[in-house]
Amino acid sequence: FLERIKIQQRNWIGMSEGSEIVFPLKGASAKESKKILIGTRNEAKFKMLTECFPKDLAITFLSLNDVEVDDSSLVEGQDFQENAKKKAEFYFKATGIPTISTDHILWLAKWPKDNGYMIHLRKEANPLSERATDEECAAFLKTWVTSVGGECPAHFEYAIAFADERGSQNFVSYQRKYTLQAVQSKTFWEGYPTESLL
Repeated sequence: FLERIKIQQRNWIGMSEGSEIVFPLKGASAKESKKILIGTRNEAKFKMLTECFPKDLAITFLSLNDVEVDDSSLVEGQDFQENAKKKAEFYFKATGIPTISTDHILWLAKWPKDNGYMIHLRKEANPLSERATDEECAAFLKTWVTSVGGECPAHFEYAIAFADERGSQNFVSYQRKYTLQAVQSKTFWEGYPTESLL
């Protein structure tokens, strides 16, 4: 009796043709991922930002190294928040691709200028260079923190801006408190030398 039922089921399943149903996703083709531009040429920053997103999103992230855009007319903001907003709006207008842009600032309790905000670490590390290297920045911070006692309370503030056809949204993320110290770790994100001393 059971064998006869198994044969009937096999014959019935073998004759089934099945069907295919397509559920379209609102705002995008199911087969096409949405593109988002991360407004930077800094590969370390690009990697850090894209790793903040879930891996199963139907999004292709692009950096400024992936698109042709003339940003010689981009005028940066007066502070890190305005700078993130201006970059996101500029790159969206130039490319038509929704754009995320960020900027950040380091606050040090013992920094003597600008209410403790180190506005341009790379300029402080090497005033004669357009962009001080990671090694120069780490060496500068290590020397400075040693000169003020070997450690200093610190935190980062990140400005994040997103621009698309609806306009721009902006917010600031206050990162947890750190202690900047004269002891340097051997590993840190390339492009983020401060991390080696936190």
